Amino acid sequence: MRGDDAIGCLIIDELKSNNGLAVIDSGSAPENFIDKITALAPNRIIIVDACNFGAEPGKFQLFEEQQIEKITSQFLSTHTLPLSLTVAMIKQQIPCKIQLLGVQPESIDFGEGLSIKLMQAKSQIVKYLNDVVKNNKKTNHQVFRKVEKES
Repeated sequence: MRGDDAIGCLIIDELKSNNGLAVIDSGSAPENFIDKITALAPNRIIIVDACNFGAEPGKFQLFEEQQIEKITSQFLSTHTLPLSLTVAMIKQQIPCKIQLLGVQPESIDFGEGLSIKLMQAKSQIVKYLNDVVKNNKKTNHQVFRKVEKES
């Protein structure tokens, strides 16, 4: 695992207890899960991932679909294909809203654990996502992507 890149995994582990969510662990190759995602026919997908958007470590922001390509092109990706391509492939199959919950990492160096700043932010991020779900009860499924990286 690459330091703070593990934040998505840890957040998703805590969201599994929320019965209003469909949680999919797509690892570093989310394109391999497009059929599983589209079979759920969600009208909203929130991708949870560490990404550098120039904020203080531990800060997080919900990016709209149009912003995903710009945000994800600014950092070295650990994904097999660009996230924007996976988003486009999902959109070709189902009409849904896709967003990226980007979490600003402090470090994604190999061999390091989660930084203190991200450990402290984790519960706030989980609460935020649970609030998003509560405020969006009209949605038939919420899909959060858990990213697990191999070191």
